[in-house]
Amino acid sequence: MDFFAIKEQYRSRPIHGCPGRYLLEGAENVPPGKLVGEKFPVLEYSVATAPDRVFVVKLEEGGIISYLKPNNTYTHPEYRNNGFATIAGAQLIRECFNRNIIPHWDAMNETSAHLAEKLGYTLTDTYKVMRIKS
Repeated sequence: MDFFAIKEQYRSRPIHGCPGRYLLEGAENVPPGKLVGEKFPVLEYSVATAPDRVFVVKLEEGGIISYLKPNNTYTHPEYRNNGFATIAGAQLIRECFNRNIIPHWDAMNETSAHLAEKLGYTLTDTYKVMRIKS
């Protein structure tokens, strides 16, 4: 798979101010390795002062740069703070009600907790989590 094949598979649009770079719409939550398959190595970079891990895949005629958020979603900075999480959260709640499921929210970070409050949830309990790095 090359860059042009991936670009054709997803709706793409140029990133403003970044010539030759594109956002792949519909691939926001697809890990880079799944976009390109096993043929190309995925390099991971992280910096202690940056909240997002960065994944880079070098392809023939291009490459992929992906940002992994702390909540394990891949979102390009240009897509953030546009209300997409609020829309998706509201749709999740609506779908739960349509299926007679009581929706619950487990906020992993302050951003998620703020979104939950925005959607009408109230904090009822807290707990500690231990993460084991592999």
